Amino acid sequence: MAIPKSVWENLDKNSPALVLSWCHLNNRKHDGGQHRAIRETYGKAGLGDKGLYFSSPKAGHEYDFYHLNEIMTFFDKFCK
Repeated sequence: MAIPKSVWENLDKNSPALVLSWCHLNNRKHDGGQHRAIRETYGKAGLGDKGLYFSSPKAGHEYDFYHLNEIMTFFDKFCK
């Protein structure tokens, strides 16, 4: 079953734990500074080991940062 386009367009509402880049949401080019800020925020909160960061768009997905404790729940909900 294909995931409806509206789900992908509203990931921040459908899965709040999935951190989306500001640049993606605002149709901007990749901004390394934004991704570094997200990574640093997770680190300061003691959650550095709970995130997976892909620094390259070759990671195969338009979102670069995943909260590992929530990503499987998200896939279970939307990708069956």
